[in-house]
Amino acid sequence: MHDSYLGQLHPSGARQGLAAVVVALLLRWGLSPDKQAELLDVTDIGPFRDGGPLPDDPDVLERAGHLVAIERALQWLYPDDRVMRDHWISFRNEELGGLSPLAVMLRDHKGFETVRALLDSRRNRA
Repeated sequence: MHDSYLGQLHPSGARQGLAAVVVALLLRWGLSPDKQAELLDVTDIGPFRDGGPLPDDPDVLERAGHLVAIERALQWLYPDDRVMRDHWISFRNEELGGLSPLAVMLRDHKGFETVRALLDSRRNRA
């Protein structure tokens, strides 16, 4: 299990900054608004795309934390390959049973941890 302090992120300004980072990431990944909302487990991504803060909901904040950590791992693994970083979550992956990382994350909450564990194992092998 990965530690995350994002569940303790209560000030609205901090959640607003996190929303901006996560929305930019999800846009770079090329996800539709529906998929963005589904990943964060919110009904509508619109308020965050318009500059609003993420809700003060530990589950949403934890998901956001996983997404940021996944992006950081991808930056470490593919420092000179922006295309790979931006599309890796959509590629089928044999280590994930032939599913894409996105499909694994959308399946259930544990999917985020599964994807992070895969990236962590790759970083440890490098």
